Amino acid sequence: MGASVGVGDEKSLTNLGSFRETVYNHVKPGIMNFGLQWDLPEPLRVTSPEDKTRLLFSTSQLTLNCTVGENGSDRLVVSRLEYGLPGHQFTLTRKGQSAEKYATGQ
Repeated sequence: MGASVGVGDEKSLTNLGSFRETVYNHVKPGIMNFGLQWDLPEPLRVTSPEDKTRLLFSTSQLTLNCTVGENGSDRLVVSRLEYGLPGHQFTLTRKGQSAEKYATGQ
């Protein structure tokens, strides 16, 4: 049957189909990269955990980038997840194919 991604149904304005149908040329194992960027209604202010009066950064814009693929058993895995704001990126990267842990980076 293949892995399922929630990319629409008969009641949605859009329906991209299953993961296999969405991947370019229907290659197996498939990999999909996607990204989103949005503006916040109010600025996000992040302060230091050690000193709440010290502002680390403030932004009205956030981004999300993700790489999703198959693990060989028709199951989807996130190999990379990155979120950020102007001047700052925070990344989780999967450690190997069978590992269930992620490495962090900035």
